[in-house]
Amino acid sequence: MIASDLKETSVPKESEKLSFPGLKNSPGQSGDKRPNPPDLKKVLVLGSGALKIGEAGEFDYSGSQCIKALKEENIEVVLINPNIATMQTSRGFADKVYFLPVNAHFVEKVIER
Repeated sequence: MIASDLKETSVPKESEKLSFPGLKNSPGQSGDKRPNPPDLKKVLVLGSGALKIGEAGEFDYSGSQCIKALKEENIEVVLINPNIATMQTSRGFADKVYFLPVNAHFVEKVIER
């Protein structure tokens, strides 16, 4: 590829930026969009699922960090993860844990509850 093949890109204008319902500017940080924690009371986390030894452990780690961050904000965490051998499913981590396959059928059943 040569330099003449590269297209110039530009940052979108403020009016062209996407907006997401429920997201507000953080105080003192213009442009930083974050959920307003009082609006979030409960979050459903889809776990790392079935893992083999040495395979994709970072998904368990990232899910565990997600749960810890939500708990620090006093947000109730419901976890669906079929793998009992993960940090995410450790006792006392999430408020509720469902040891179910992570697929549309079971996720819908948990949401209905």
